[in-house]
Amino acid sequence: MKIRDGYELSQEPTEEIIWLVENLIPYEIAGDIFSMPDCGKSSIFLSLLSAIANKEAYWFGYKIMSGKVAYVGGEKSSNKVWTRDLHRASAGIHKKGSFTNLDPETALWAWNKDEWVTTPEYQEIVDHINVLKPVVTVIDTISRVALGNNPVDLTQQVMLAQKVEQLQQAIGGTVLTISHTNQSSMNDVLSNRLHFLSRSGGNGYPGWLRWLMGMTNLSTVEKEKMGFDEFAKIIAVSVSKHNEIPSPMPRGNRFNPILFEITKTGELQMIDMDFKSSAMPGKRQNKKANLMKSAAKKRQVEPENNQPDDQPEISIEAPEEGYELTVNPFNPHNLTFPIPGYREGEPDYEVTENPFR
Repeated sequence: MKIRDGYELSQEPTEEIIWLVENLIPYEIAGDIFSMPDCGKSSIFLSLLSAIANKEAYWFGYKIMSGKVAYVGGEKSSNKVWTRDLHRASAGIHKKGSFTNLDPETALWAWNKDEWVTTPEYQEIVDHINVLKPVVTVIDTISRVALGNNPVDLTQQVMLAQKVEQLQQAIGGTVLTISHTNQSSMNDVLSNRLHFLSRSGGNGYPGWLRWLMGMTNLSTVEKEKMGFDEFAKIIAVSVSKHNEIPSPMPRGNRFNPILFEITKTGELQMIDMDFKSSAMPGKRQNKKANLMKSAAKKRQVEPENNQPDDQPEISIEAPEEGYELTVNPFNPHNLTFPIPGYREGEPDYEVTENPFR
């Protein structure tokens, strides 16, 4: 048991967060990336990991740490599949030894009645990684390295999360597992699908870990309302749980996720989203003087019925003269922005509809 004194802790200076990917993934943590199968996460993470291994300073505008990468497993049956996927993700590796795939023949842990036991492969992997000294180790997938894994057994899953944390302490750096999940229905709003509690066993394995990232494909309806081709592969990515870091802002949280597109040629592109009215479908409504008189009155913005219970109700000012009401497509909370070209005295404002309502 650890005993901490609040006074003594408050006398210590606050340590700056060290980032693997600035504002998104901290360094030296154990975490999990969850999504449904065939979401496109392999393309996204191979692109990120190759940028880290190639000692690039930025990845799609995010400052990243550089160093060696270890990739345990990978669900790839042969060298040919690895070569294909690296090329498809435009993930060329520039230096030998900077990106290493360790593919164990058996699991790292096995469930034995009421506990996880380590296998001989586990120690072999740990010894090899300690020689490599990577800044990040990815385990793809957690179900392949944990024999007897049962996502809905919460006690078992908490104990598995503890094993992953012990692995991180043994090898250092950032350790990220990848998990396939039965996420909430695609009919659910995007912010809910990116919440870690949307997955089965949400209070077990992901409930114990302190950092989680969710990924999901946009539905046909979401793509249509945002102006994308219905056949485009658009992936939403967000930090779903961030116990010890600030919420990613302005993008990267589940109400304002990062969007990627995997093109028909396999190229990965980040989509630049602008939530101001100029980039949103909307309609202009003329409002008379009686509405302008009520501009100072607060109106209640109720959360949608399908929003998580932890979403607070928010009161905001009605749009003042010269402002428009704009709705973030990932967030039911409304924001106001100046109307371009507005002239004082015009009794109207812009109302932009949320495409996901």
